[in-house]
Amino acid sequence: MSAAETLRPDRARVAPLLGLRVDACTYLGAREGLPRILDLLARLGLRASFFCAMGPDRSGLAALRVFRVPGFLAKMLRTRAPSMYGWRTLLHGTLLPAPRIAERTGEVLRRAAAEGHEVGIHSWDHVRWQDRLDRLDARAVREDYERAIEAFEAAAGTRPRAAAAPAWLASSSSLLAAEELGLEHSSDVRGRCPFLPVIGGRALTVPQVPVTLPTLDELLGRGGLTAEGFRRQVLRSLELGRPNVLAVHAEAEGRAHLGTLEALLLEALAAGWEVVPLGEVLARVPRPLPRCPVERGTVPGRAGEVSLQGREVGEASADEA
Repeated sequence: MSAAETLRPDRARVAPLLGLRVDACTYLGAREGLPRILDLLARLGLRASFFCAMGPDRSGLAALRVFRVPGFLAKMLRTRAPSMYGWRTLLHGTLLPAPRIAERTGEVLRRAAAEGHEVGIHSWDHVRWQDRLDRLDARAVREDYERAIEAFEAAAGTRPRAAAAPAWLASSSSLLAAEELGLEHSSDVRGRCPFLPVIGGRALTVPQVPVTLPTLDELLGRGGLTAEGFRRQVLRSLELGRPNVLAVHAEAEGRAHLGTLEALLLEALAAGWEVVPLGEVLARVPRPLPRCPVERGTVPGRAGEVSLQGREVGEASADEA
């Protein structure tokens, strides 16, 4: 069974849950997008998981991916990235200074926590993680976590309980660091259900709550698909009997596409879906959690590789079943 296939029937007895994850990768997203999404969720009476990059916003350096990552330029053009992120963001860390996100947006993090949302870290240096994770040694990866946790504590006044890796990129070092630092759960990969990651034959204790649904930037502009088309496709992709997890970005759904997010949530609620934070998704899925390796592969519409939930350890392949 591949990482994209559904749960076996004996693991499929879960309520119609839609886990909502909100990522803020930039200073603009944390400063402008997060408050707007918080306002929307307050109006709807919903809670979600918020993951914010803590350190320097060096988004300007991401432009170099044009020369390294196949499909990156095409994605930037079809999603109209300059208008989505703003020109100042695209110059941070190059022609403009790199603002430290948590230092400047602590009030937003504190507000999210006070309103009952789950709030966690999205790395210290988002660009470095996304571009260099596989070249960082275990000490450097752990230091990224430690700096992010320290910045979160200074800004929010509490310790983060969860993390989400930038660009759905995890490594053995990052998975082990999350365990060593006592996180309760992470959302580092794309997959089909919550699971315990397996490294070297050993299952770790920090569960993964993977994103299961396509994101706006993966679908927008592909085959002429509009934001409205994205909303319809996500709603069609919701599957009864398994946890569904949607990731939205403060830079997109928190700004130009806020209306799309509102319409999606309203329609999901009307159809009987319960929108919850990732920690609640994890708490309500059957035990024991499956044990799965973390692999690398591709997701349609996303440039480069991401980390994926592999086949459950001990599970027969389709040819063997």
